[in-house]
Amino acid sequence: MYSVQLTTYIDYNLFHNSQIILHNSQFILHNSYFIIV
Repeated sequence: MYSVQLTTYIDYNLFHNSQIILHNSQFILHNSYFIIV
C-alpha cells in the first residue's frame, strides 16, 4: 500500500514538474514575442 502511494506521489510530481516546465517555456515564448515586436 505504501509503495502504491509512493508511486502515485512520484507520478504526480513528475506530471506537476512537466506542467511547470511547459508553462515556463510558454512564458519564455511569450516574452520573446514581445522582444521581437
